[in-house]
Amino acid sequence: MPYSHNTTVMPKTVCCHCGAAVNRASGPGSPSVGDFSLCVYCAGLNIFAGEMGFRLPTEQEQASAEKDATFLMVRGKIQRALRIMKKSFTH
Repeated sequence: MPYSHNTTVMPKTVCCHCGAAVNRASGPGSPSVGDFSLCVYCAGLNIFAGEMGFRLPTEQEQASAEKDATFLMVRGKIQRALRIMKKSFTH
């Protein structure tokens, strides 16, 4: 089954890993506190916190994400896109 998603405009927040500012989230529905979020700038895993900000995942959340097929598929696509973009800017 293909992955489908909605895009939600959210308050501006920053990735806990790379500091990139984001104000949109895409997923199967509107994000809720505790949901996973992957940064499109670094593929880092963030967790939605109160006021739709981000926090770092706990070890348990990270381990759970690493077993989730959709998470792994989306992270792989982001990582591939980042590699392609890096190559195009370095050549």
